[in-house]
Amino acid sequence: MKIKSYLLLCIIFLSTIFLINAQTNKVTYQYTSPIKIDIAVLYYNDTVSFFNYGAFSEGKDETNKQTSTNTADMSIVIDDSDSIGTYQYISNEKIYERRNIKKKYYTIIEKFTPLDWQLIDSTQKIGNYTCQLASTFCYGQTFYAWYTSEIPSDKAPWKLGGLPGLILHAYDKERKHEWKATNIEFDVEFDFSVYPSDDEKITLKKYSDLREEENQKIMRLAETIAAQHGGSVSFEQTNNYLEKEIER
Repeated sequence: MKIKSYLLLCIIFLSTIFLINAQTNKVTYQYTSPIKIDIAVLYYNDTVSFFNYGAFSEGKDETNKQTSTNTADMSIVIDDSDSIGTYQYISNEKIYERRNIKKKYYTIIEKFTPLDWQLIDSTQKIGNYTCQLASTFCYGQTFYAWYTSEIPSDKAPWKLGGLPGLILHAYDKERKHEWKATNIEFDVEFDFSVYPSDDEKITLKKYSDLREEENQKIMRLAETIAAQHGGSVSFEQTNNYLEKEIER
């Protein structure tokens, strides 16, 4: 009788794993960066994931906005944040991410390279799930992630996939960027085939170069305006991008 009960429990457990992997699930995260708090959503199944920022924004640091005084002297912050990223779609060993520069949208295409995760001997409960800590180094910095093997999926927020369980909490070493799962929904409807196809397709390096060109234009314009009014301008360029290093 005990053997039959054990076999029944095994069948139920394996069936649950199959359903979780076969269906589309949705995870809502709170995303925190140096300049904003945002909502992010991850849709995934066993073959593809779609990650999206932008449900709402809430300013955290008013100094990260362009500021000026009543004189000709100006202080301008060039914000190097990743908040302009809109969403990404990971499939077929490629990462497709949509971002914009001054409302011109680009689709950035990267080759999907598995991350080298190192397991750390540390566990904790997040909600009802037991989570294991792991770390990896990518894009020039170290990231930490708490994942649960109770939801067997290698999908994750941003580009932090590859662990043997869903990531419920992740952050960079300096804690400038952090994703915390706030809600999980199983078996939801989502059309993974919907993706803009009319954007200009570029590499991450090309996007980085275009972004830097735009920053330089802003600085030159500010210098010209300040000089015309007999003033000066100072710049502070933050470094809040998730990609600290980009393969050249």
